[in-house]
Amino acid sequence: MEESTGFHRSDSLEIGIILSGQVEFELEGARAITLSKGSCWIQTGASHAWHNRTRENCVFALFMLGAERREPAAAPKSVAVSVNGSKDLVAGAGLRELVVTGYDAFGKAIFLKKNSPLHHRYNDFESATWIWETLGVPSITENLGAFPSSTAFPAPGGTKFGICSFAAHSIEMTSEYPDSGIFDRDHRRGDSIEYAIILSGEIELELDGCKRKLSAGSCLIQTGGVYGWHNAGTEPCVLALFVIGAHRTVSAGHTDAVHGVV
Repeated sequence: MEESTGFHRSDSLEIGIILSGQVEFELEGARAITLSKGSCWIQTGASHAWHNRTRENCVFALFMLGAERREPAAAPKSVAVSVNGSKDLVAGAGLRELVVTGYDAFGKAIFLKKNSPLHHRYNDFESATWIWETLGVPSITENLGAFPSSTAFPAPGGTKFGICSFAAHSIEMTSEYPDSGIFDRDHRRGDSIEYAIILSGEIELELDGCKRKLSAGSCLIQTGGVYGWHNAGTEPCVLALFVIGAHRTVSAGHTDAVHGVV
């Protein structure tokens, strides 16, 4: 039985990745694109619809960032692009494809032909493919972000989305990060809120004095505390990561952050 959401739009930047099943992603006036497990999309406020024509539920992770909408003089025609086989994307993250919608200088929705995720190997065991970043409050049709220009974590108000991989039998070594007096070389913290979902493999998250094992399907919200990663498994651990830059404030008698694991 076919299920459809009908055409709709929201004032937001949406970044998603299919975890299981498949679904058709359709923009008004354009041919629908079929997304399946491992497909990633960036949807930039255009009118769109979802159709599941299979007997299996489609499950996806979705990160949404509220945006201002500035209407163009004429209603834009929505077009999307499906980029398959990108060497940087596939080699760095193991994703099946990347679908991006965007707008031209006149506010018309167009497909982005150039696919430029940024792949970076931090050390022998940790690598990341950064897919999209924003530098402030997004504005639909004018400032919805771009493919990343650097591997740096975002400044307050900025965001970055990517796929990270930790090699088997590895412990995070962070000697490349500046010493702060409260970290050892296996731990770090960032001025950011991080949303993560484990896509494959297992990994152990260590906080101050406690540990938690995460596996495929686990969801983590990391809010600036000291932490370290340890992959004791026999296969790499791959996770999707959405980072929001934040200010760090220290109140009297309270410096610890709150972490949530589902």
